[in-house]
Amino acid sequence: MEELKQVNCSVCGMEITVPIIDGVFGIDTWSCDRCVSEYEQRIEDKRKALIVPRHVRWAESKCPKQYQDTSFEHPKFPNGIFLEKINPWRYSNVGLLLAGGTGKGKTRSMFKLLERLYVDEHFDMEIKYPEEFEWEIVDACKGEDGDRASRLLTRLSDVPILAIDDFLAAKTTERVRGFFFGLFDKRIRSHRPTFITTQLTSKEVVSKMSDRSDPASVKTAEAFLRRLKENTKIVNFK
Repeated sequence: MEELKQVNCSVCGMEITVPIIDGVFGIDTWSCDRCVSEYEQRIEDKRKALIVPRHVRWAESKCPKQYQDTSFEHPKFPNGIFLEKINPWRYSNVGLLLAGGTGKGKTRSMFKLLERLYVDEHFDMEIKYPEEFEWEIVDACKGEDGDRASRLLTRLSDVPILAIDDFLAAKTTERVRGFFFGLFDKRIRSHRPTFITTQLTSKEVVSKMSDRSDPASVKTAEAFLRRLKENTKIVNFK
């Protein structure tokens, strides 16, 4: 027969009945069910507080400050183009290529769409910017083993959404071009969409992605551009 003992809850002082197992009391302090439940609830509340809401993470780590005020009322926001050609986008293997001159609202439009996809639809994504992205590629390609470049390529190939702002705005090198060839090839074959903004014309993209003195290199760049266009919806900002 189980032996019982009367003790006081170490938290609230209420008298409770506890068992003595094998003749040994064994525990110096006891808590009543209510105090245990309240303690567990406090732990759960703390755990939830550590989970940062996605809209906060979007503002803190994804969206640049200059685009956080983007709304349909913003004077630089192209409402017509966005509502007709960009906002209807739903997740698929076909990405978006937003092309046009500076100040036309390409990047604002992209971030407005990305906000919906990240905050509301919970898609993971990586967002890359000119020069910073090229330097990241160059740095990863240093060394002979290629492990860092391979890890970067795998990470960017596997992320559900990859967005590249002002694509090819910075100077390209043979290594950077090779990385882009591999990256887009893997994303296309994996049916993952890529979002791009660019001020470049088709001719300028081919020039940036090739050694113009080498006809074979130019043909490779032309094939790259053709495949890129086949796997993105092109939206022109005029």
